[in-house]
Parts: sequence; C-alpha cells; structure tokens
Amino acid sequence: MKIDVTQVLRDLEGNSILLDSTKEATLKDVIKWALLKEEESDKEGLKKYENYELAKLVQKVDCPDLTVEELSKIKEKIQKNFSTIVVGAAFDLIENK
Repeated sequence: MKIDVTQVLRDLEGNSILLDSTKEATLKDVIKWALLKEEESDKEGLKKYENYELAKLVQKVDCPDLTVEELSKIKEKIQKNFSTIVVGAAFDLIENK
C-alpha cells in the first residue's frame, strides 16, 4: 500500500501538530521516530536492524509502497510511543481517512 509520508499531522481543529515551536510534524517524522525508538521488545539485533531498514525506506521515499506487515509494525510502534492525538492523526493518514 502506498502511503504519502510527507503529509502534515493535524489536530482535531485542523491545526498542524508541531514537533517543536516551529516545525510541523509529518507522517515521515512520526514513523521514523517510532521505528528508531528502542523498546524492551526490540532488544535483539535483528529487530533493531529491521526497524532501521524500514525507517531508511520511509526517509528516502515520499510515497513508499509498504506491506501489510510493515504497516502493522509502524502502527504498533506509533501507538506505543506517541500521545492519543498523534496516534489518531497518524492512523487517519495511514488509513487515508
């Protein structure tokens, strides 16, 4: 499934969600951060490397063609590492809502 990761995340009022006081959060930013954040379940080297490779793909391609398994991993990592508003906004973009 192709996903445009350059899309900006928006809150419930339609305002851009900011990473800091000036930079708008894109789906690409959220996916990369989520994949590169180490969790207890990611202790083995192969999982870390798979996450790193997926993050590299998302960084290089503005509209990566992701498998169901890759999307599932991305969504799992996002929901574990972000607030409700970011999870909702990211999932809406991933699901094209």
